Amino acid sequence: MVSTASAIRSAARRSKICTAFESVARIAEIFEAYRGEADRVGFNSGPEQLAIRRNVSVAPSEEQAREASRVAMDVTSTLLAADPRVGSNPSTLLDAPNAGSGFSVHADEFIAGTPGQVAEQIIEQCRACGAGHILAILGRAVDQRRAEAVELFGEEVIPILRRAEIA
Repeated sequence: MVSTASAIRSAARRSKICTAFESVARIAEIFEAYRGEADRVGFNSGPEQLAIRRNVSVAPSEEQAREASRVAMDVTSTLLAADPRVGSNPSTLLDAPNAGSGFSVHADEFIAGTPGQVAEQIIEQCRACGAGHILAILGRAVDQRRAEAVELFGEEVIPILRRAEIA
């Protein structure tokens, strides 16, 4: 997770940034702050300096992908429940920040569907916030479903993304 302040510091250092957990709208604000600081310091920034990180569930059917995404949400909630920024109630982790914590995981974090649907969602999110790159988490377990997701992503999603003008 990158804050507006850290995005500004990164632009001043001419560093690339990647962020996650936030809504596309919030990421657009963070990236706008980055671009503003880059302009101020004379650094020509563009989509190639910006990336989003997402939990991606890709499967042959939308139903299979949605189920995998539900599992990814549960795993994410469990992993982050111990984070002190989340607060004491992990059930509020997704889309509802705890008072004073300033930390939540937006539904935009989870992309799910068939290869075409996943590519469409990635392109839409990248265009909306100005990112030129995506880092995809394709499951956390090492099993046959994850192997299939990696194969689908590599063989079907990436070629669509390469043909698209994202930003």
